[in-house]
Amino acid sequence: TALPVLEADGLTATVFVVSGFVGRPGYMTAADVAAAAAAGMTIGAHTVHHVALAHIPAALARVEIEVSREALERLSGQPVADFAYPYGDTSRAVQAMVAAAGFQDAVTTVFGTTAAPWRQFSLSRVRIEGADSLASFAARVLGPLGLRATPGPDLLPAPGRMAERIPGTPY
Repeated sequence: TALPVLEADGLTATVFVVSGFVGRPGYMTAADVAAAAAAGMTIGAHTVHHVALAHIPAALARVEIEVSREALERLSGQPVADFAYPYGDTSRAVQAMVAAAGFQDAVTTVFGTTAAPWRQFSLSRVRIEGADSLASFAARVLGPLGLRATPGPDLLPAPGRMAERIPGTPY
């Protein structure tokens, strides 16, 4: 898993967990979730069954959102405030359900960084892949000239901000 690598470099991450997959072969175990939380990782919810929320009945979507959060709070022993939409599939109604369930924010699959507080339930994100180094991830986050990855009217330049937090970054 990535946990030992993150710990060795003094880094933390948000791990979005599909609660119904916990314990299945190839997925995190209950002990893995607890260990990640204890190591300072943020545990985020990603539904119970990884379903496209905007394409199922509202009552079922609400259950997927709420039960996932409750299960992960039990497993991690910590509040779960972050949510990721499976497949990036969302709508205004789904975003309202996520907010009503008590989450503080939610991420889509749209690449980029977002600084606009009014978009807290449709945040962009920058993924890290297994082959990424700290430098390549920092470059993806910072973009050219040390600016955030997707400059736009709702984004604020953050020169060097991420690099300051990543040990050994050559920026």
